[in-house]
Amino acid sequence: MVRSQKKNSKDSSDREAARERFAYNLAVAMDLREMNAESLADAVGVIPDTIYKYRAAKREPEVYMLSRLAQALRLDVNELYPGSDALAARRSASRKRSSAMKNKLN
Repeated sequence: MVRSQKKNSKDSSDREAARERFAYNLAVAMDLREMNAESLADAVGVIPDTIYKYRAAKREPEVYMLSRLAQALRLDVNELYPGSDALAARRSASRKRSSAMKNKLN
């Protein structure tokens, strides 16, 4: 029984970590696309509260919803999936370009 409890505890913490990573990736993607929860919810056919719960890591999307979210955000599903650092790299590059453009204008 102790083994089962340890396994369930690890599975639970792994799942929580995956939800948190997804929430982070979603927030980064929304920031890159300059989308708020309302506009993303409208694009994928859910209520804004659903998007808020995804971003707060209180809920995880079903597989079909991952596809809708990725399409609305013009991303590959793998970029939203936990473990992907592609979005962080993309946001960093975007910020560098914005900063360079601002410097050129000044």
